[in-house]
Amino acid sequence: METPTAAIRSRFPQCSIAYAVRLALRLAAVCGLLALTTACHTGRFYWQALQGQSDILVRQLAVAQMTNSPTVPDSLKRQLQQVQQLTDFADRCLRLPSGGTYRKYANLGRPYVVWNVFAADEFSVEAKTWWYPLVGRLKYQGYFQESRAREYSGKLKAQGLDVSIGPVKAYSTLGWLRDPVLNTWVNDRDTELAELIFHELTHRKLFISGDTDFNEAFATATSRICVRMWLEAMGQVLELELYTQRQQDDERFRRAVQASRKDLAALYATLRKPEGNDARKIEDQVQVTRDQKRRIMEALQREFPAEFRHLPNNARLAQIDTYERYVPAFERLHQASAGNLDVYFEAVRDIGKTPKPKRFETLERLTR
Repeated sequence: METPTAAIRSRFPQCSIAYAVRLALRLAAVCGLLALTTACHTGRFYWQALQGQSDILVRQLAVAQMTNSPTVPDSLKRQLQQVQQLTDFADRCLRLPSGGTYRKYANLGRPYVVWNVFAADEFSVEAKTWWYPLVGRLKYQGYFQESRAREYSGKLKAQGLDVSIGPVKAYSTLGWLRDPVLNTWVNDRDTELAELIFHELTHRKLFISGDTDFNEAFATATSRICVRMWLEAMGQVLELELYTQRQQDDERFRRAVQASRKDLAALYATLRKPEGNDARKIEDQVQVTRDQKRRIMEALQREFPAEFRHLPNNARLAQIDTYERYVPAFERLHQASAGNLDVYFEAVRDIGKTPKPKRFETLERLTR
């Protein structure tokens, strides 16, 4: 097996050995940032992560070149120009410095860049976590190939865990690399495109090691705040009204998921081993709990069929919870800052500096 440095030089023959070494080290760090390794950190998984990220590098073309090329479709040119306008707006008006991201484009030839695997015990609302270098514990494990994600999820299911696979259109390398525009998201409608760009740039702005809930809710809330600001600045009144309505729908969905998770937590808390560890009684109790769990999941699916094409499970609800639970807390912080982004980001940064239990307590209080 060739070394990472050799692999990079074979793909980029014009680069020096020193540059290849530096890039290999950065890519190795990104492997940890993207959580693309197993808990045992075997070379095989580090290698697939390195291959996946280097493949993106190989496919990159300068956006400026593409927008001036007669061979590039006009529709793609328009989307690339929109990305540049949104990135410039983030730099100038949103306190979200892009740091040179989205100046290149990569067509991966697939609809998603990464597939994230979430897992939870059969009778627990808490997500399983994995530990990674640099970023600490995260609530997901990602793969550049869908087949590998499904292979790993199969192993987790064999252990009796609830599993959910979330396809991902984009991610941030948190400034380790200059992230490109990807075919996986460039054709999104304008508000979705803006939300995605602002979300990923928020990760570059602030990332708290080992706290998936904080990072994702912060990025989700901030991206929505910034989309509203962008629509207002562009004078798109009707689109702003529609976007606000969609956010209200999202809030109704968030509350329903939270209510279901609360019901499930109460249900799982009643599951106790009978005295004497009677095998038959244990089996009966487990089956009753499974039946009640299924009824809660089916009720949620009936209420939101578009969001749940398949019957949800603990892992799926934990995945949603990770991105949505603390969004109201960050929205309130923004309101308290009177719309001043500098004040808002400083308040968020101060909370992020506190120990995790205190951070959790603060976000819970702000969410109520």
